[in-house]
Amino acid sequence: MSSAAMVDIIIVTWKTRDLTCRCVENVIEKTSNEAISAHIYVVDNYSQDGTVSTLRSQYPDITVIENNRNAGFSVANNIAIRCSKAPFLLLLNSDAFLKNNCLTRLLSTIKSDPVTGAVGPRLVLPSGAVQHSVTQITSPWSQLGYLLAFHFPPLSQKLKKLFHKNRDTLVLGTAPRHVPLLSAACLLVRREVFDKVGLLPEDRFLYSEEDDLFFRMKKAGYRSIYLPSAEALHICGESSSKNVETVRNDDHFSRSRLKFLFQHYPQYRFFTFITHIFFYSWSCCVCKLKTMLRDSETDKIYYANARLLVSIVLAEYRLARDSKIQYRQSSTIK
Repeated sequence: MSSAAMVDIIIVTWKTRDLTCRCVENVIEKTSNEAISAHIYVVDNYSQDGTVSTLRSQYPDITVIENNRNAGFSVANNIAIRCSKAPFLLLLNSDAFLKNNCLTRLLSTIKSDPVTGAVGPRLVLPSGAVQHSVTQITSPWSQLGYLLAFHFPPLSQKLKKLFHKNRDTLVLGTAPRHVPLLSAACLLVRREVFDKVGLLPEDRFLYSEEDDLFFRMKKAGYRSIYLPSAEALHICGESSSKNVETVRNDDHFSRSRLKFLFQHYPQYRFFTFITHIFFYSWSCCVCKLKTMLRDSETDKIYYANARLLVSIVLAEYRLARDSKIQYRQSSTIK
């Protein structure tokens, strides 16, 4: 590993010691074989499972940063981004593994055009299926489609298939192409991007980090490229599935998505609030009716989750409204 690295590779880990070691081994092997000057930063989110001591003893040339709490995805990545020096940064999940020439191809693509701010590979799941690593940047209108597909029973069963079919088209084919948003599970970003548009959003624990980053990148004039010829294996969700703080994924997902929409689409704040309240409340009513007709543990869990989501919408809307009021007040003080 060179101190004057071409690329700094940032891996955030939480209680995935063995997987993280495999990930580091994979990166060392690929960068060595492809003669890429790189440095690895591993940020441990307070695993307390021997991850830090193992990494420091087995890989003395990498930089291991130990947090005193589980700070979440964005905060942990930002810590390493601030420490790094290379002109290019690879954000890499601890459960993602580079395939041959993946990083070489990503670097070649991003270097070829200064307007290209980020490049992402094709992410392949252990089953061999291609992950939905390319999506549209969330808007109030695309979010309405999501709510219909996932929170409008019983029609959601049919609408969900259409939702996934539309997402399938975004990752099909072999040609490189400009896309709105790429997954941060394996994402090469030009350092200049973070200097100009800012780091990952730290007001959320998990999810919607990409929406926020790519929204700001687009406004700044950067383009993003999906490169199917570069591939990485992604054992999707391995870290979050073990994380006691992210068992309720709907909780974190909804909070983060609402924060993004309220912040970046303030003119549609009330529309966003009403649509979420309607669909989550509809889910509550349907599930409550089901529990009255049959004693299903699944329906009870879904009902409790839908009620939680309603409370999240109310809390985030109040927070966004109060923040807006505070901003107006502070902006009038000379």
